[in-house]
Amino acid sequence: MKKNLLVTLLLLTVSMLSAQVVWEDFENGPNLNWVASDGTFNGAIANPDTSGINKSDSVGSYTKGYDRSFSLFRVQMESAFDISENNIFRMQVWSPIATEV
Repeated sequence: MKKNLLVTLLLLTVSMLSAQVVWEDFENGPNLNWVASDGTFNGAIANPDTSGINKSDSVGSYTKGYDRSFSLFRVQMESAFDISENNIFRMQVWSPIATEV
């Protein structure tokens, strides 16, 4: 009986853990509406460095305008999403030169 209760509690606990949500991975082209205000969104391209952290085949590419020190690149979501609980946002950025992000 104790063993069954322990297994049941373990399964309930695991089922309530929050899972990671991946909004975009560029593996089948872009899934989101990317907006480049001061540059160009190049879409999904072959990963320029598969030896690093991101070993996937495809990545999203954005080129900052040549006349800009910085630029804005964002996603236009179709509807609002709730970040009251899962509110950590991470993005991997690669550049051929050292760049402060």
